[in-house]
Amino acid sequence: MRIHVHGPDIVIANGAQASTGTFGQAIAKAARSIAIFGPATLAETVNVRVTNDAGSTWKVLQSGGTDVTVGAGDCIIIDSVCYDDLGLYATGATAAARTFTTHYVEDH
Repeated sequence: MRIHVHGPDIVIANGAQASTGTFGQAIAKAARSIAIFGPATLAETVNVRVTNDAGSTWKVLQSGGTDVTVGAGDCIIIDSVCYDDLGLYATGATAAARTFTTHYVEDH
């Protein structure tokens, strides 16, 4: 049986580029798919980054050779979750704190 779960908010602090929070290793390993909702205001380009080594090395997630980004007011769906954790990274310092809401589906 699949269940829909409200995931953690991922925040990029005011003036920062990298999210201070991540999706979480335990959740990422249990999730079948992940939805990330962008805030209403977002001047920066925000890439989805993933790690397979507990956060030592982060890589920009790509799909079909294109960086996966979250835009203002957008929702993106990541269908195949095969990494240890997920975070967000703005290409420039954010003008204010940016909060991204997440949801995920897991099997039970």
